[in-house]
Amino acid sequence: MIQKGIIMNQELEFAKTLEAVRNLAATQGNVISKEQLEEAFGTIGMTGQQLEPIYEYLKQKKIGIGEPVDLDEYMTGEDKDFLADY
Repeated sequence: MIQKGIIMNQELEFAKTLEAVRNLAATQGNVISKEQLEEAFGTIGMTGQQLEPIYEYLKQKKIGIGEPVDLDEYMTGEDKDFLADY
């Protein structure tokens, strides 16, 4: 039972950290530095390769790591044509 409580605590800390990172990125134009990510997740013991899925998650949420996400990557030709009309 204690083990389950520890795991739930870790999951809660991870979720809080991820939310804090997303909020920070939002205040920075949807960009966060690699150093900011490493610092945030380092507090819960995550480093190096453990952060790779987080980078992918943030990219899917259109949050850039170190530089803004190229929104053209997410648009189809039809979307670009539509926007070009305006």
